[in-house]
Amino acid sequence: MSRGRVSFTWVAVLLVLLMLGCSSSAAESPEELVEKARAAGTRSGDADFTEALKLTEQALEEDETFVPAHNARINILLEMERFDDVAAQAQRLYEVEPTPDNHLYWCMAKEAANDDASSQKACYSDVVDSVEQSLETPATNANYVMALKLLESPKFDDAVERYIAVQESEAAQEMARFQFIERDRDAVISDLFRVPSSGS
Repeated sequence: MSRGRVSFTWVAVLLVLLMLGCSSSAAESPEELVEKARAAGTRSGDADFTEALKLTEQALEEDETFVPAHNARINILLEMERFDDVAAQAQRLYEVEPTPDNHLYWCMAKEAANDDASSQKACYSDVVDSVEQSLETPATNANYVMALKLLESPKFDDAVERYIAVQESEAAQEMARFQFIERDRDAVISDLFRVPSSGS
């Protein structure tokens, strides 16, 4: 009888281990979930944005700090033209990875969602302060120059000229002139977030 119990116990243990092994191999990594979300959100003519959002949320439940899941979610929300949600997701990304670049994107997303540039001035000012504190030569940072432009700061003209001067090729200089000088601030926001500018 004791031999029967030992055999049954071993069978039960093996079944439990087998079940655990199956469930863990069936669980998808955040990377796999994001890839599936990208595929669901980009099928031509048949995109399933709701499914893509669910997949990115699952990835973030697995790992809240997984930046590609935040970025994929932002891109899906942009495709859905859910600009308030883009701003909220950009904030989540900034909280996870508080870089000046993510801060600037969050400020711009809030402006795109609210269509109110004046309410974002303090946000852009915080980005400028952050870059100035973290970099020895902030004028070589494109996002610093962009924050100055969006802030409509008197520092912008000098910073953009320094930024253009450090570009290594004429093509890069021309691109910088277009990006920072030729486009107005409303075009910067509307081009990035694909929203109509307030002037149209």
